[in-house]
Amino acid sequence: MPANSSQSKREFWIDADYADLFAQNNIASIDDLFVAAGTKLHKATLPSWRERVAVDLQDGQGATRRLYIKRFHRNTPKRLLTSVLPGKRATSPARVERDWIMRLASEGIAVPKVAAFAEESIGSGGSRSALVLAEMPGESLEKWVLRQDGLASKGLICAVAELARAFHGKGFIHRDFYLSHIFLTNDSDSEPDLALIDLQRVMHKPLRFERWRNRDLAQLDYSVPKHIAGVRQRVRFLRTYFQVRSLRRAGLVRTIKAIAAKSAQIAAHDRRRAARTTKAGAV
Repeated sequence: MPANSSQSKREFWIDADYADLFAQNNIASIDDLFVAAGTKLHKATLPSWRERVAVDLQDGQGATRRLYIKRFHRNTPKRLLTSVLPGKRATSPARVERDWIMRLASEGIAVPKVAAFAEESIGSGGSRSALVLAEMPGESLEKWVLRQDGLASKGLICAVAELARAFHGKGFIHRDFYLSHIFLTNDSDSEPDLALIDLQRVMHKPLRFERWRNRDLAQLDYSVPKHIAGVRQRVRFLRTYFQVRSLRRAGLVRTIKAIAAKSAQIAAHDRRRAARTTKAGAV
């Protein structure tokens, strides 16, 4: 559906596949998105100006369709400027993630479907915006591993490596490349299907690309429990990702050491943060 706006600084866009669903549920503006009732998805690290809500809409035929609304409340000019790379136009967080999702989809990377998007009053007075994503089948790998008591299958290890390789191979960096942001949409042992979520912080071909790529891989390494991927599974991942038979190939040893060192730094940082939280709670 083409964008329509009542004034120059207000935009509301709905994907054509969801136009009837939104009309049946009387959602026709950014105001409607901000008052839509649903289940709030709490996250300890989520700032107060951001909100995630799961909303169930009736499709007029007795079926329920779940959507996820990301709401960004009254974003300040400072946050607008720091939400994008230097030299880029300041824009709303919802638009940033929408644009990355659509670009990644066009590049063949599996991502959520954007159902709707809205933003209002970008400028010196701040803004608010919202992004609506369709529910995907399956669950995050973070939730999946909680139910596992053995090592991940070769198929899944290789699938994660291929996803990471394809994503980085096209010049993209995630910046939050943890298991929580990799979605398992089909858990077949031999041919699992994966998608990437939470894409607001994505970058494309940044300076020092290898450093950023190593950071992504370190985040993934840190977030995978040892009972899910031991040494052999991690070696298989790296061999698949770099498409080599031996990790002793020239240049790779240094890269792998850099990934391991960054993974250790992330672990140490999380331990310090957990210690501070525990100390604060005891006071």
